[in-house]
Amino acid sequence: MTAKKRMVYVRWFDASYQNADCSADNFNTRVELETAGWLAAQDAETVSVAMEHYEAHETWRHVTHIPRVNIIKLRYIKV
Repeated sequence: MTAKKRMVYVRWFDASYQNADCSADNFNTRVELETAGWLAAQDAETVSVAMEHYEAHETWRHVTHIPRVNIIKLRYIKV
């Protein structure tokens, strides 16, 4: 579902991994991220944020698909 042309700011959490030996005392089980850009699409499960939009062809580039269950804060920005 294509959204109206507007921008968004999203604070969200993602999974984390550690690529070296570590103990349970220093696990980093999730990281909080911030993403901002064009709202490319959204539905009940996902918000898709794009860095670039080509209006003539209605195409998007560099898109991040964020599960709604991972969203901490979502702010819509009118342009």
